[in-house]
Amino acid sequence: MGLSVIGAHSASAAYCSEDSSVAYSAYGNSSAWFKNDGDKVFVHDAVADGHSAVAVVSVEYPNGGGGLYDIVWDRQGAGTTISVAYGTKMPECTTVHIDACVGTYSTGKYWDCIEARPGIA
Repeated sequence: MGLSVIGAHSASAAYCSEDSSVAYSAYGNSSAWFKNDGDKVFVHDAVADGHSAVAVVSVEYPNGGGGLYDIVWDRQGAGTTISVAYGTKMPECTTVHIDACVGTYSTGKYWDCIEARPGIA
């Protein structure tokens, strides 16, 4: 009796990616979120209050390889949204944490931060 092969199986790379939820600062003056397509972080300034919208971004690299920590400032004023593309700085399948905050760029201080449900790069 012979063995016949009907179809070939191929191994494929694992695919993991997920957008974060949208985070809103404590009083809704800003929002921030992560989109896995292009590994982009967005921050939106919703209120003309004299402060900037801020996104705090953190990613822990696998195997104790350090991580990414960044502060993204939208200093363009109320009603604007900016984005930052991280690309290969965010390794595939790593968890991306995003907080939406309000801050003063000239002092580097931010507050009223609320974290989004994390995304996956």
